Amino acid sequence: MESLLQFRYMIERYAPLAESEWEAIAEKASLRFLKRNQPLISLGEACDKLWFVTKGLIRYYQVDRDLEERTTCFSWEGHFATPFSSYLKSTPSYEVLVALEQTEIVEIHREDITAFIETIPAVNSMYRQVLEEAFLQMEHLNFSLQHRTATERYNTLILEEAPELLQRVPLVHLASYLGISPETLSRVRAKISA
Repeated sequence: MESLLQFRYMIERYAPLAESEWEAIAEKASLRFLKRNQPLISLGEACDKLWFVTKGLIRYYQVDRDLEERTTCFSWEGHFATPFSSYLKSTPSYEVLVALEQTEIVEIHREDITAFIETIPAVNSMYRQVLEEAFLQMEHLNFSLQHRTATERYNTLILEEAPELLQRVPLVHLASYLGISPETLSRVRAKISA
C-alpha cells in the first residue's frame, strides 16, 4: 500500500488527483518485486508497461558489438524505469533493465496509461513531464560523454547529481555509465580525494 501511495504522491507533484481518479489508477496499478540481478526487461523484449521504482535500484544497459555491457542509465526510488523507445514505439528493447538491489516497483500497462492520459489531467501532465525529463537527461548525458573530461563527468553526473549511486552501484557499472574504464575511474577518484 505504501508503494502505491508513493506513486500517487509522484503523480500529484504535477497536478492534484480527485479521489475517484486515484481509485481508477490504483485499480490498474500493481506491485512487482525483483530480486537482486533479476531482469525487469530483456534485450529484444517489447515493453508494454510503465514502471515506477518505490524501493531499490534499476540499471539500464546495452550490449555492444563486442558483447560488452554499456550502462546507459539508473533509476531508483521516485523515478520511472522504462526503456522509453521500446515503450513508445512498441518495438523490441535494445536495453536490458536489471535490478541491482531488491527492488519494488509499481507497474501499469500502456493501454491503461493511455486511457488515463486522455481522461485524468494529472496523469497527462505527469506523463508529458516525465518524458520531457527523460529526454533532457539523455541529452545531458550525451553532451557530457562527448564534451567533458572523465573528471568533469564524474563530478557532474555522480557527485553533484546522484551521489547516492556511489554507495549502491558497483564501480564497474559507474565507470561504464561515465564512458570510462574502471581503472580511469579509480584514478579520477584518487585525484579528487587527494
